[in-house]
Amino acid sequence: MTHHLLHWTASECRSRRLCATPAPRQPQFGATIERVSVLSTEAIRTCLLAGIATLASLHPIAGAAQDDVFELPPPPNTLPPHRAGEFQVAMVFPVQRAPLCPEGRACVFGGGGGIAATLEWRWPRGVALGVGYDLWLLDGNGVYEITSLQYLRGRVRYYGFRRSLVHPFVGASVGALLFGDVFQQNAFGAGVEGAAGVELEITATLSFTAALAVRFFTTGPFNSDSDGVRRSDGFGVNSALALQFGLVLLEGP
Repeated sequence: MTHHLLHWTASECRSRRLCATPAPRQPQFGATIERVSVLSTEAIRTCLLAGIATLASLHPIAGAAQDDVFELPPPPNTLPPHRAGEFQVAMVFPVQRAPLCPEGRACVFGGGGGIAATLEWRWPRGVALGVGYDLWLLDGNGVYEITSLQYLRGRVRYYGFRRSLVHPFVGASVGALLFGDVFQQNAFGAGVEGAAGVELEITATLSFTAALAVRFFTTGPFNSDSDGVRRSDGFGVNSALALQFGLVLLEGP
């Protein structure tokens, strides 16, 4: 009996072990979510580090660009002068001419026209210095075929209202001159001139000018060849008005 009991117990135990099925494994959702979270955190961290590195590399360029855009210009008074070339035509009207035209003699200083060229250096304050050459071709009344007056001068001008398109100006010049028949030198002399006018900006590098000038000059004594008349015998001052029009070419920035 004892033998049968032991045999049944062993058989039951084997049967239970064989029949017993393990419980199904529950999916580890917690572990999976945790792993995804870790991976996401690492990915975000990597992206942030890459973004910071990119911004750090671009920062000097951005700073330089900002400096180029927002850099303040130097004060105008510290800027160097810029050059300007002026070309003029003039109508000449004699006013005082007794020294060149003795009483009772033909006058060699009649009305006429002229051309001029000036190279000028202009400062931001409105002051300009220049050198120039004038040629007047005048009526010689038969004594001269054409009277020529050549004037080599230095000039100073002041331009106002520099921020507007129209700049009124005043100026003066002083220089040496040659007086004679058609570019011939009959007499040396000297002169001074004052002028007032306006300059109108057409473009950034082109302007139009109009001015009224008065010139005073004197020459040494000489004889006109065709009639042998003694002129400018003794000190005397001649004068003329000139209505001047011109174009100015300005040096670009």
